[in-house]
Amino acid sequence: MFKRAIMALALLLCISPAAIAQDASNQGFTAHGTIVAQVVFSGAKINLGGDIAMMSRGQQLRFDLQRLSIPGSEPTLNALLTQFLPQGGISAVLDQTTGNTTVWSEARRKFYVFQGNKTQVAAPSAASASTLPGPAGSIMQMLESGKVIAGYTQFSESINMTGRATVNGHPASNIHVQLKTQKRGGKLTDLVGDLSLAEDAGYLPVRINATDRASGMSANINFTSLTPTAPDPGVFSVPSGYAQAADPSEVFGAGIPHP
Repeated sequence: MFKRAIMALALLLCISPAAIAQDASNQGFTAHGTIVAQVVFSGAKINLGGDIAMMSRGQQLRFDLQRLSIPGSEPTLNALLTQFLPQGGISAVLDQTTGNTTVWSEARRKFYVFQGNKTQVAAPSAASASTLPGPAGSIMQMLESGKVIAGYTQFSESINMTGRATVNGHPASNIHVQLKTQKRGGKLTDLVGDLSLAEDAGYLPVRINATDRASGMSANINFTSLTPTAPDPGVFSVPSGYAQAADPSEVFGAGIPHP
């Protein structure tokens, strides 16, 4: 569950115009805010809330989830239910170069690596070809993108600007994104979402609403703090002294479903 949510958010970010520009310049950012997500436990949909931090540098994205709880529930019930949530927070780093997602728990001092594939998580692009002048660059870009798309049984993507508004105190451009992909023998990704990109902070995401229609999960993230500089490379590494887990449940806890 957690890995799929991270992948969905990463996909939404990576195919946004701001992320593509950021990737080309190899910069990054740090953002802090809150998240409300709807997840599926044993067929039942449950809302979770908490604090979130997101960091980006080059091809790496890190997400930190802290103080997870169930908004609106009675305190005694909430205390009972949160026993099944990861305590002390969960961190995840997605390496877009390898496709691997590494998760770790500060409380449990363990980490686990979900193996990915060596293809870009983002939508196909041909940054090197686009540097060619005139029509040659456009043709080469289409050819390179075609090679990547050919490995899919389904691929459709749309990105539309829906207007401008003030979001969390920032003048923002609003983007609507739809992405539906499936590789041969792979799982279906059916993602729809909206991003608000802060025009006064390098078009960093100030709000993200995303729904993974294949799994039924959704997330609403509001960032209240944005820093448009790349974090230290060390924050994308597992802290020293953590042991590698043999199973994700050793990181998430037995009550958390995972793929």
